[in-house]
Formats: sequence, structure tokens, C-alpha cells
Amino acid sequence: MRNIPSSNLINESYSQKGSWNRSFLLFLAGMGLFGLIYSGMITYFQYYLIDKNYLGMPVSYYSILMILVSLSFILSQIFWGKLANIIGNSKSLIIAGILLFFIPILLIVDHSFISAVASSILFGLVLSNSSLNIFNEMLRKASNEKVRSVSSYNTIQSLSQGSGPIIGNAILLTSHYDIFTVFTSFLFLSLLSIILFIIYTLRY
Repeated sequence: MRNIPSSNLINESYSQKGSWNRSFLLFLAGMGLFGLIYSGMITYFQYYLIDKNYLGMPVSYYSILMILVSLSFILSQIFWGKLANIIGNSKSLIIAGILLFFIPILLIVDHSFISAVASSILFGLVLSNSSLNIFNEMLRKASNEKVRSVSSYNTIQSLSQGSGPIIGNAILLTSHYDIFTVFTSFLFLSLLSIILFIIYTLRY
């Protein structure tokens, strides 16, 4: 965030509007899908931990895992910032997408406390990475039309984070409360998110 582009909010430039729209819309699509997956996954990860039909963990174990998510987030912030300075925000986001992709795989393959610990750490890493790189990449692309870009970003981000648990709940209900169907669905969505970020990185 040290190199935030300046912008005159009163008299914004609208040059190369078509190119800006294509690149920024692709970025918003990838970011929105990513936010939807993360918010849905973390919600049903918590359900998976405490439900008696799955891990059925006591409150103390659940609290430890939620603390792990927070610690992983905090301790990795400097690392992700340094990495983004070297390889760029968009490439760093691809890494976040890959890490997110491995979370449902862990939960589907191994139903244990160890996999829950690993998933908690990955959740923190993913959120730490994306919270830095999505915002900074938005600012990089918003240099010419900052007001509209920021408002679009905030709208899509809010909608995606709010719709993740709703979509997860719909999948859970239609699958007769099979949470692994929910995880599998988010697994395929996370693959799509990675593809969108790769296309965005290669083209823009």
C-alpha cells in the first residue's frame, strides 16, 4: 500500500475506457468468486467442527482452531506483503487461490483434528494474502476512475461475502445435509477462481 496511485476525484480521466472495463470486470469477477468461496467455506468449516455428525469438537478445541486462523493471518501479513512486492499482487492472488483450493481437499480426504488444524492455518494464510492483494490490485486498476472502481469493489465484495453462506446453505439443504457435497462444490468453484485470476494475470 506504499504506492497508492493518486487521483483527482473531481475530474477523473476516462481514457481507454473499454480496456479498463474489460480488465477491471475480470478482476471483479475473480475477486467476487474468491470472496464467495472463502465466506462460504469458513462458515461451513465451523459447522463441520462442532456438529456431532462430523468432528463434534468441544468448545475448547473449536476456540483453539479459531485462534489459529487469527494467528496465521497476523503472522503472515509481512510475508505476503514482501512477496507481492516481488511478484506482483495478481500473481500472489493465484497463490491464495491455490491454498484455498487445498482446504476442501484436506477436509474431504482426512476427517481428523490434524486436518482441521492444517485447514485453520490455510484459512488464515488465504485471508491474509487476499486482504492485502485484492485491495492493492483494486487500487492499481482504479487509478483512472477511482470513485467508480472503489464503489464497485465494495459492492461486489459485500455481495460475495454475504452470498457465500447462503449458497452453501442451499447446497447443504439440497444434498440432505451432506457437508462434503458443500466442500466439493466449493472445491470446483475455487478451481474456477484460480482460472479467472490466471487469465487476468496473463492478459493484464
